[in-house]
Amino acid sequence: MSIEVGSLDQNCKQMKVNLDLLEEEREKAIVRVAAYQQQLTSYYNKKAKIRQFQPGDLVLRKTFITAPRQCERMSGKMVSNWEGPYVINRSGGQRKLHP
Repeated sequence: MSIEVGSLDQNCKQMKVNLDLLEEEREKAIVRVAAYQQQLTSYYNKKAKIRQFQPGDLVLRKTFITAPRQCERMSGKMVSNWEGPYVINRSGGQRKLHP
């Protein structure tokens, strides 16, 4: 079995070529990720429903696992997934709900 030993200059040239190829691959990956995220956004926006509420409307709010529970005994799948009803005070950009 023979081992081929190259010169230091050849090694440096090969490393530069590999670095250039690595940068190109990184740019391709960034483009693929951006295209994928745009595709996901487009799919989500097709399925999302725009809801507009008027003052006085009653709404429910989705509870999350990280939200503190009112009673520590109540946990698991038997806990309600929604809080409320809340009354909309005003419509606008701010999300203020009052029970």
